[in-house]
Amino acid sequence: MKKTVALIFGGVGVERYVSMASAYNLLGLIDKDKYNILPVGIGERGDFYIYKGSPDLIKDGRWEKDVAHLFPTSPMRDGGVGGFLGQGREIIGVDIAVPCMHGEFGEDGRVAGLLECLGIKSVAEDWAVSVICADKAYTKLIAKSIGIKTADWVYANGLDTASALSLSQERIGYPMFIKPARLGSSFGAHPVLNKEDFEKYYEEACRIGMGRVLIEKLIDVDCETECAYLGVGDGYFNPGGVIKAEDGFYDYDKKYKKDIARINSAKTPTTELCGKYARMLVKEIGIKKLCRVDFLTDKSGDVYFNEINTFPGMTDSSLYPKLTESMGLSDSFINLLLSGA
Repeated sequence: MKKTVALIFGGVGVERYVSMASAYNLLGLIDKDKYNILPVGIGERGDFYIYKGSPDLIKDGRWEKDVAHLFPTSPMRDGGVGGFLGQGREIIGVDIAVPCMHGEFGEDGRVAGLLECLGIKSVAEDWAVSVICADKAYTKLIAKSIGIKTADWVYANGLDTASALSLSQERIGYPMFIKPARLGSSFGAHPVLNKEDFEKYYEEACRIGMGRVLIEKLIDVDCETECAYLGVGDGYFNPGGVIKAEDGFYDYDKKYKKDIARINSAKTPTTELCGKYARMLVKEIGIKKLCRVDFLTDKSGDVYFNEINTFPGMTDSSLYPKLTESMGLSDSFINLLLSGA
């Protein structure tokens, strides 16, 4: 008997389009012979819908305008059954959920916590792990506590621009790098070379990052190394995702439009060290399902921890699916996770 999988996508955060492109890709990877897929979209205003239209409309967000195939729903539990409200007010039971969410209002533990409250199994990390990993300042504190190097940084939580500027100049100095502490996909992330840059980009990061901003010493980046972790069996790690951006900054366009990331199957001192560090962080934080751990290597060869994504990008240009595919697994990562959930 097939199990029902709720594939949840969209949301109200700025990364909603990455979520939808990822969900579209996962639709092609989930084994239809084993699973019935229930597409659940979260609209821009936070409304939940069961979507029964063309999967092609999910990829770029057009599904929300396909009103003939949208059915309002709500996650709920009744009589020991957790799932989503159907058109006849019945509960459509869900065996496993795939919260294909990125950034705030999704990957940050809110959806994971909701599913846990309803007793719905999912491939997401539990809410506490998701909360920790969603905040770059928290993960940097953990990395530093176990001996992993990070760039010097300041966490500006609710500080006005003048106060944040003064603190950053005192502790870091130019050049700097500004980014929202709880967003990914390079939204609001910018190099900062002077006071004018700081004022412009800090205010942008505050606006889209709800006032929580990370300001780091700008690393003279040679390359970025991404390590994929899959918590199946004894756990699989592949630290072979290597990105070399022309200006050292792997921004949104390079991630999702230019597809410059490559897989390096050869072991190097850098990938060996990144793999070691990724294992340390996964164990220390208690990550059980999946994640991507990212590191920066500077021109002198020093390796710095950058961030962790507990539900990394799953688009056709994203490195996580490519890295797991190159691990020599018997099935796609998502089917292995579903079979163990």
